[in-house]
Amino acid sequence: MQQMDVAVVGAGVIGLAVALELRSRGLSVAVADKNDPVREASWAAGGMLAVDDPENPAPLWPLSAWSRELYPEFLARIEQQSGLRVPIRTHRALQGAHEGSSSPETLRVLKEIGLSPEGYAWALQQEGSLDPRDLGAALHAACANTDVSIRSRCAVDTLTREGAGWRLHTAHGDILASRVVLCTGSWTGPRNLPVFPRKGQMMAVEMDAPLDTVVRTPEIYLIPRGGGRVVIGATIEDAGYDKTVHSADIAALKARAVKLFPPAAQATIVETWAGLRPATHDGLPLIGAVEEGLYAATGHYRNGIQLAAATARAIGLELAGEPLPIDMQAYAVNRTFRSIFAQPS
Repeated sequence: MQQMDVAVVGAGVIGLAVALELRSRGLSVAVADKNDPVREASWAAGGMLAVDDPENPAPLWPLSAWSRELYPEFLARIEQQSGLRVPIRTHRALQGAHEGSSSPETLRVLKEIGLSPEGYAWALQQEGSLDPRDLGAALHAACANTDVSIRSRCAVDTLTREGAGWRLHTAHGDILASRVVLCTGSWTGPRNLPVFPRKGQMMAVEMDAPLDTVVRTPEIYLIPRGGGRVVIGATIEDAGYDKTVHSADIAALKARAVKLFPPAAQATIVETWAGLRPATHDGLPLIGAVEEGLYAATGHYRNGIQLAAATARAIGLELAGEPLPIDMQAYAVNRTFRSIFAQPS
């Protein structure tokens, strides 16, 4: 049986980032995941560092801006401790909106990359993107190299108080920890957190036409990965935990991409997949105390990769009893939710 300072439930990008942050503060950390590390939403994500996406709820901006500020240090630490590079794949994004106007400079960029305006108002944003699979592999290696104990395929069945700490029961033995952080993504976990899955189907294509800019509208996005590979996504579905990929949905996504970027018509589909975004009813994450000694870091919806740096730092500061640089009330676990989504089916 392991006795740890902190147990983290969930080994996605958020869980591993939290674990690495806490380990860097001298705490012993164990991570338990019902699957293999970074194989759920983190593996399926697009990887846009979309701080200024107008589709994000306005209260998310302070956390997003803080995460952007932390990201260079966040990646440098991961790369140093893992020995793996996590390259920033793109450095700008074209954001299409249903209202507004496009500047002459933006129209010039549209023409330069061969994008069809398609009736959108376009804005050019200085914004990065990365491959979440690069980040996940590096985080996993960094945790392993710093003696974070990671248990794969080890679901936490129950979580109970034991003395001043917690007992996490799993089929592979119990874990005793002084404190626990729930990073369970779309799954409610052992405390039935108010999160639910929103499915997204996606694809990767290979094309000859060069594209070095993220293209994003409310309906679709194209994310270059380099070497002619582009990720195209994504559907938004209330389908429970079903991750079936449907050929008709993939075809519809590609058709929509071709309308924006006509060279995509010649692209070859090389991979399709579906992921489950961890949603909350107001579109904001759950970060902070659930009860004494128990914390949550989940519900990041479409922004888990972008928010990983700030989320990990926030949990680290809170467990250390140190002040945070932003007001976290909008992300409190016990807040009153005002739904921006239809109830999940």
